[in-house]
Amino acid sequence: MGDALKAWAEASKARTETSRARIETLLARVERYKSGTSSETTSAVVEKFTMLEWRKIFMNMPDERKMTWLDRL
Repeated sequence: MGDALKAWAEASKARTETSRARIETLLARVERYKSGTSSETTSAVVEKFTMLEWRKIFMNMPDERKMTWLDRL
């Protein structure tokens, strides 16, 4: 039982680290599109990108739409 719990905890930690890396990558892309982004916009983006659906939507948008989307956050 202890080994199973330890394995579960390690898997959970790995998923969290992977998710964090994906969000950081997405934020770097946002910075490329929108230099000088306010802290409020950055916070809103982080909040959106924690949801898989929003990450997929953003990544599949044309660049022009990404800029508009960021302006509206």
